[in-house]
Amino acid sequence: MAKRVLPGLGLTAFWPYGADNWNTDMDTNLLLLTALANCAVQSRVTAIASADTTKIYIVPSAAGSNPNKIAIYNNDVAVPANSGWIYITPKDGWRAFIIDEGAPLEWLYGAWAPSQFTFSKAYMTVGYDQRWRTDLTVNAAFTQIANRQVTRYRAAMTLGWLDFELSTTAAVTDGTLMFTLPADCRPPVAIMLQATAGPPYVIRVLVSANGECRCYGVTATMNISFHGNFSLI
Repeated sequence: MAKRVLPGLGLTAFWPYGADNWNTDMDTNLLLLTALANCAVQSRVTAIASADTTKIYIVPSAAGSNPNKIAIYNNDVAVPANSGWIYITPKDGWRAFIIDEGAPLEWLYGAWAPSQFTFSKAYMTVGYDQRWRTDLTVNAAFTQIANRQVTRYRAAMTLGWLDFELSTTAAVTDGTLMFTLPADCRPPVAIMLQATAGPPYVIRVLVSANGECRCYGVTATMNISFHGNFSLI
């Protein structure tokens, strides 16, 4: 029997019978279990600075070091010099509940992403409000077509729905911002939608994870319309 690291959480086990000096590895085991057995993370956007022995964090994705890692503070009372933040590298499929967002996340493909069939805190707080909303601010380069469907959107279950009937008076530079969707009606990654325009043109609308909706292919004066949906998960 030889000491080895187990799959999954990466715990160390199987020391030879009568082995000495196993306490360091066992301390690491307990630290991992404390952080991951029920991983309730205070925040993933708060910059970690001073010691905090009561909370676990995810290092912000834009941090200069240890981005996206799970951080837990090791408070070594006996040897204070050994105290400090311990950073745990997540593995695909690990889950964490983000307290200040009120939502669970999963580590998948190098990023923390919403768990399937769950909703953001912003979506939950409106009580599953699936009504159409019309509070978008449309860029001045576009105008509402009279007697047509006003620009509107809604978040319904796992889908974001979008309707607009807009016109331009001239060609519009590719990537021009049309409007920005709110936080509870944004895709997790950028998605390209296909709109229609007259004369018979195909217009593309890029909806980014930050809610920005930008148009491509508006080469002349035209009416642009889109009525469809995209995934929120």
